[in-house]
Amino acid sequence: MSMARRSLERATDRARSVRPRAGDGAYPRPRADGRGFGLIELLAFMALFAILLAAGLPHVDHRRQNINLALSQVAADVRWTRARALGSGAHFALRVTGSNRYQIERLELAAGNWQLAEVVRRITLPQTVAIEDFTPNAIEFDTRGTVVFAAATTPGPWMPRLVDETFGAERAFAIWPSGQFHELP
Repeated sequence: MSMARRSLERATDRARSVRPRAGDGAYPRPRADGRGFGLIELLAFMALFAILLAAGLPHVDHRRQNINLALSQVAADVRWTRARALGSGAHFALRVTGSNRYQIERLELAAGNWQLAEVVRRITLPQTVAIEDFTPNAIEFDTRGTVVFAAATTPGPWMPRLVDETFGAERAFAIWPSGQFHELP
């Protein structure tokens, strides 16, 4: 037999061992070295993982995040109120109406005073979160974005806080006379 013919037969034998022959429906055999996982092994792992996950999920309490979500909401609303005052040519105010409620108001100039024209938004924070030290109960931004009422009464920042009595958490923030909002550590 010629050398070319032997090399052709070896190549053909290798090809037959890797893929099934046409028409016989055979699949390749698993690797002899045992690498990889079978379908049953993967299903068993997924079932075990699902059981552990189901046992651990009830212990995750999302209410602990309420204070952080509330602080993000207040920060966004203070910044939004200031931006509306800057862009609209009218004064806007954020007024606390309850222990966990506040509203954003658009004011209009009438008889030399800025008075309530309309309530733009009403916001209710989670029941476990309370707004404290928000005195006076409203913060007003003028058309330049600066704080009108608090700037006249306090030389520094205005520092209200959010308190979650259920979990003993507290978050303070500062609103400067310039209108800037900062979360405090």
